[in-house]
Amino acid sequence: RAPSGENCPDVEIRIRSFISDPVVADKKILVVGHGRWFIIFQKLIHNLSVSEFLKLKERGSENCSVTRRFPNVLGHPVE
Repeated sequence: RAPSGENCPDVEIRIRSFISDPVVADKKILVVGHGRWFIIFQKLIHNLSVSEFLKLKERGSENCSVTRRFPNVLGHPVE
């Protein structure tokens, strides 16, 4: 945890709150965030195990990137 910052569980709680908010449900949205936020977001939407999450976290993320997600015919996201 950074001084006066959030740890991974804090961030995960915030993301869970965000993705369950009815204001954003079933809407096209733009999310801007930093690497840790995005890695934890991927953990949640892909139902990653702790070991899979730790591998993803260790690998890190690009300094700047764009990721688009589209629902497939079954309603599950497809990258």
